[in-house]
Amino acid sequence: MARWQSGYAAACKAADLGSIPGRASIVTRSFLMPKYLYYAIPIILFFTNLSAHHGPGLFDSQDTISLDNLKVLSWRYRNPHAELVVQDVNLKTWIIETESPNILRRMNILDDFFKVNSIITINGYFHRTDKERIKLESVILANNSQTIFRRGVSDGGNTPEDLVIIGSENKPVNSSAIFGTWVEGDGPDWQNLKPLGVTQQLLANFDRRDDPVKRCRTPGFPRIVDQPLGMQIIEKDEQIIFLYETFHAVRRIHMEDNNFIDNQIIPSRMGYSLGKWVDGKLEVKTNLLLPSLLTWDGHPMSSSAEVTEVYEVASGDLNLSIILSDSEYWEEPINRSISYTWAPNLHISDYDCDPALSRDWRIVNPVN
Repeated sequence: MARWQSGYAAACKAADLGSIPGRASIVTRSFLMPKYLYYAIPIILFFTNLSAHHGPGLFDSQDTISLDNLKVLSWRYRNPHAELVVQDVNLKTWIIETESPNILRRMNILDDFFKVNSIITINGYFHRTDKERIKLESVILANNSQTIFRRGVSDGGNTPEDLVIIGSENKPVNSSAIFGTWVEGDGPDWQNLKPLGVTQQLLANFDRRDDPVKRCRTPGFPRIVDQPLGMQIIEKDEQIIFLYETFHAVRRIHMEDNNFIDNQIIPSRMGYSLGKWVDGKLEVKTNLLLPSLLTWDGHPMSSSAEVTEVYEVASGDLNLSIILSDSEYWEEPINRSISYTWAPNLHISDYDCDPALSRDWRIVNPVN
């Protein structure tokens, strides 16, 4: 039997949102919004579903922008997101965030793609609170060639492998065949979000610089399950092992209760997971989790959280449903579902993320 353990919620320190920078005259936006509403965005977010569960969670795909005659100042090709620094004709500096180099390599976008001092045009959309930061959708180079960096949010995932068509005869046919390599497809974000008062305050004061991922720390479980890079599932010695390419994250699902004593298991960002097969489906229960974030947008999870997962193969895809109970932050259990695409030829690549090369982060609480 799995062992469930309660704990104290992580202490969080509020951070001011800061002022909203002005906009250059060359910016074209999809709609205009009174300045005061930007301050309300973090409060509004927890009443709605998140826009996406990867990097764009912090970006608003409806708040679009096009900028031309940009001079490239630098091209930082590093995880968790490659980044362009550009300057417009008014000498205003913009930060253009792109995908992880692990994704870009598979799109044949390498570290020499952008040249310093070259002139480019970009299309993208604004960060929700930092209006000098943009998510890159496409770029036009000086030779008029266009490259798509990010597909539309309705097109599924953004990893090239999720577009590979594999015949049904070559796909797994039952849940006992979950072992192998998968790439995340798509799925709705956390549902039934009913935040308690303390949660609403944390969300309203959340600062993206406080996200541990910004300083190259693994997202932890359950946030790791929807990362866009590859995932390999291996069966070994009464364990099912999940190898996530993102941050080299590893999860061990114990398939037998080895009579571990609670105080001998160190709580971690991956927690303690115990699994079993139920009607051909893999059911996993996880606890002993350290406090962490559920999303890029700052939705919190306490050490009291208990998570149930069910994995099932259907029509050749691997479907995951998750229920998370955390009475310290949420009135009721919250849930979500994810679908993974079979990728038997996907090579799980190295993932290097050096906090010394990252930037725009701070440590608010060592626990997080």
